[in-house]
Amino acid sequence: MSASTIGFGDFYPVSQGGRIIVALMFYIGVRIVGFIGAQIASKMLR
Repeated sequence: MSASTIGFGDFYPVSQGGRIIVALMFYIGVRIVGFIGAQIASKMLR
């Protein structure tokens, strides 16, 4: 997950806590990008 979206995979979390934090960052980031895209689309389609 971190290799595909956050960095190039040279550095990656090895502990369980680190992996959970990266997963949360990934999901929050996807939601934020989706929300911003939906807001822009909503304003363009009015």
